[in-house]
Amino acid sequence: MKPELNLLVWSVVLTVVQMLVAAQAAFNKAAGKTNDMTLLGAQLFFWARVAYAAIYIAGIIWVRTAAWAVSMAGLIVIFAQLVK
Repeated sequence: MKPELNLLVWSVVLTVVQMLVAAQAAFNKAAGKTNDMTLLGAQLFFWARVAYAAIYIAGIIWVRTAAWAVSMAGLIVIFAQLVK
């Protein structure tokens, strides 16, 4: 498989996982599982994705990776609160 196609497949997988986490978070909101940590996780995810888009356009590869890592940390923070 060509590298571009491989990256496309993994991007789709990542998008689906992110949507599932967001949907689960929205579902659990009615269950009262939101708190300061879920808010922090959502803010980390949102602003890191905004930064990622800007950094992607600028073409700064290593900083883009860091922004992606921060967005994943935000999802982990949210997930950790949902499963406790």
